[in-house]
Amino acid sequence: MAIRGLVGWVSTLERHEIQAFLTLAEILTLVGAGRGVFPVGAHTRRYYVRPDVACVPVRDAPPLEWGLLWPATGATARVRAFSEAATDLTSGAT
Repeated sequence: MAIRGLVGWVSTLERHEIQAFLTLAEILTLVGAGRGVFPVGAHTRRYYVRPDVACVPVRDAPPLEWGLLWPATGATARVRAFSEAATDLTSGAT
């Protein structure tokens, strides 16, 4: 599922440019084509194996924090219940 309107950046040594993309697969394709670098979580190495992309740990970076997103008008009872269940499961998790 693509996230419409997502815009990110790809950085090279020569310049910084804004590059539009819709999916993580598109970002990885840009990186694999030598268009720059993009920071991702460590799990990306496991779930998006690509021979054209090197995953280099940034040991002194702060940990990534994740959250749930949904359209402001889409906060249904089912979405709220899922959010509460996810919060309950991850409370105190490191």
